[in-house]
Amino acid sequence: MVRIVGAFVAELHHPRAAAAVSGDSHLERDFSMHSVERLELVLRLEEAFGIQVPDHAASSAESVGDLARLVSGRPAEDRSGRKLSAADTRENHVEAAPGSLAFTVYAALLVLCVGSVVWVLLLVLPGERLPGRVLRRASRALLRASGCPLDVQGLEHLEHPALLVANHQSYLDAVVLLATLPVDVKIVVNERLPRWPLIGTAIRRARHLVVDRTARDPRLACAAMAGALRAGESLLVFPEGTFADRAQLLPFRLGGFSAAVEARRPVVPVALRGTRHILPASRWLLARGPLSVTIHPAIRPRGPGWEETLRLREEARASIAQSVSTGRDDPG
Repeated sequence: MVRIVGAFVAELHHPRAAAAVSGDSHLERDFSMHSVERLELVLRLEEAFGIQVPDHAASSAESVGDLARLVSGRPAEDRSGRKLSAADTRENHVEAAPGSLAFTVYAALLVLCVGSVVWVLLLVLPGERLPGRVLRRASRALLRASGCPLDVQGLEHLEHPALLVANHQSYLDAVVLLATLPVDVKIVVNERLPRWPLIGTAIRRARHLVVDRTARDPRLACAAMAGALRAGESLLVFPEGTFADRAQLLPFRLGGFSAAVEARRPVVPVALRGTRHILPASRWLLARGPLSVTIHPAIRPRGPGWEETLRLREEARASIAQSVSTGRDDPG
């Protein structure tokens, strides 16, 4: 904890200032950390410890010791202070079904055929809009041919430009959302994906937004997202940053919500169900099953500041948690 805070203080002031950091250090009095600086520091702590800091707790943290207590392993709380049970964070009670070799082979051949055509089109089509449309149509074609029934609710809640935030279940999530969303969105991806064959070409040609999560200064990623939102782009972010083997909703990172506040753009929560059943993290055999996408009403920033960023995150996560905890991935 002291090491992380010390590194942040060194960036804000001077490398020698890090030596003054201790458990009793006062964030504002000793290091002049106001709302923006605290937002960046909490983002780093959430990244380092894999936690979600409740808004009321983060706002009341005045010292390094207070921050240490936030990451000490206590149960998460909702906005009212109620401790969250396992039922609040899981998305269903169903274990992943066994994969089907026949369906996996069929899906692989399908991806090979469609992917070959898409690859050629991405190489020859000009601009970024046409490659983006090709990817959306290819995603729809794959979804239809897969035979996985799709239920979409709440399309009337979509706005443009906006920040769309979705839960992350599987490698299939982006394909399902590209096939589902009628608006042109740029997916925020990490620095590793552009190096993947075909996927990297698709990201570059459609000009999806690449952010470096390993950068020392998290403000760079936030600034890139805020700039795209201000320029009139709609962004799709998976604020969990990854997905797990178990059915659960991981902590939401603050970066996208900070960008939405800075750009004064609405946040649209999107709940995905079913992709983990088809392709979970621990298995490469696919299982055919139903898919569901629920788009919730937009949450609008009321103003600038730390508290507003936390409010957007909490309300978006609560909306998504409600959908995924009441849904089931069981195809039966």
